[in-house]
Amino acid sequence: YGVEWLNYTSREMLVHLLSKALAFVFPSVVEGWGLPPIEAMALGTPALVSNIPACQQACKEAAIYIDSYLDPFSWAKEIGKLLEIESYYLDRAIKGVELGRLQSHDEYQIQLARMYRKVLGG
Repeated sequence: YGVEWLNYTSREMLVHLLSKALAFVFPSVVEGWGLPPIEAMALGTPALVSNIPACQQACKEAAIYIDSYLDPFSWAKEIGKLLEIESYYLDRAIKGVELGRLQSHDEYQIQLARMYRKVLGG
């Protein structure tokens, strides 16, 4: 296992890396919206995310939430569980793919238009 820091990568390489990763770890304390975990989960890679409102709203029931997100041991424990328990891993992978289908580009456009109509009173 390992971690590699990339300053930039092409979209094609990003998709390749996300789809081959064992897990996607998103230790965010402030995030406008949790799109990166959804991208990973849509490719079948389970995501571990901070238990904050932005991630909850974006990832729904598909992600693994870390309550003590400032504690590295909490992350390590959940990563270990994910990698050791095959049924847990597969359950998270399937839920992530299902969520990814709901978050398609077309569905996003529909939801965005709905929100604008609501805000603008139309």
